Amino acid sequence: MVQHTRMGGAHTVFLVVALAAGQQEPTHTLRLEHVVADVERPTQAQLSSDRVVLGHLRPYLTIVTLAGEVRWVGQAGDGPGELRSARYAGFLGDSVWVGDSRHRRVTVFPPNGTPTVHSATLEGWAFMPLAYFGDGLVLGTADSPKGAGLFAAQRGRTDQIAVIKPITYLTVEFGGGSQGPAMRMAHPLDTSTLVGFDLQRQRVITVDRSEADGFRVTWMDASGTSVLSRTYDVTPRRFSSDFATSLADQWWDIYSTASAPVSRDLFRRSFIRAIGSPRYIPPVRSLMVANSGELWVETGFRPGESSVWTVLSTSGEIMATLEVPLGKRLLSADGSRVLVLEDDTQLVLHRLTG
Repeated sequence: MVQHTRMGGAHTVFLVVALAAGQQEPTHTLRLEHVVADVERPTQAQLSSDRVVLGHLRPYLTIVTLAGEVRWVGQAGDGPGELRSARYAGFLGDSVWVGDSRHRRVTVFPPNGTPTVHSATLEGWAFMPLAYFGDGLVLGTADSPKGAGLFAAQRGRTDQIAVIKPITYLTVEFGGGSQGPAMRMAHPLDTSTLVGFDLQRQRVITVDRSEADGFRVTWMDASGTSVLSRTYDVTPRRFSSDFATSLADQWWDIYSTASAPVSRDLFRRSFIRAIGSPRYIPPVRSLMVANSGELWVETGFRPGESSVWTVLSTSGEIMATLEVPLGKRLLSADGSRVLVLEDDTQLVLHRLTG
């Protein structure tokens, strides 16, 4: 059901949509197309018609054709065109850009010629370059003691285009006080503003997930002007001890691969103590913006089992819901084609069917 609640000018529309997040029956499934290649675990990806670019926490990015040909771009260093952490990446015509999370700048690699570098000037802010729209325009987020914001930087000018809720962190201490072993992570029940980018339409997308009974999606242009805003009502999901235990076990599987200095039982008890007893689970866990512009939001998950995704059109309509089993991580999409990372190393192309 869609309820029109307010119309705001010629370019902004406010709507409310009922969505039983995590409780809807799936309308679509993923059908295997073919295995593309084995790759190093990526941080981010963009799928195009015939290739995909992958970001990494390393001084290079990976470009893979859908036929399985792999090549690497970038080299380590601090000079122009050199990288430290190619965390964010995407295509811009025949060029490829990378958002370096260590250098805090964007480097654009043309098919031939010299790379160009673009950055933001922000005193007192820690800028993180997340996307590149071309013509020197860099989009990113920044934190300071004043709060968090979304910024656009171009030709030496940097403007804040939106205020966002900053990420919260969780510290799990395993005994011994502040001197004992500990782990710090983004809070598993974090309600910070999620940010995504429609690179083809040059739109910025934010998801406000601060309320248990719904989330608000806003599409805006690079100046921060809202184009469309929709609120999706959900049935609040209560936090429970069983959920906390499952969440602890999921993080143990991640933590234990790094030679955890504590036992599984101690990890579980420490994790549950640190996370406390919140009343509700956030309505959205993560997002993914398809190359074709659709917004994928993870609207439900069962730790150690599966996650539920809702696909929204560029006009905010609900297009599909699907359940994704454990071991499959959605990386990118382009129309009905969906790129999935399986078992942390295998790049697999699927087709969304329903």
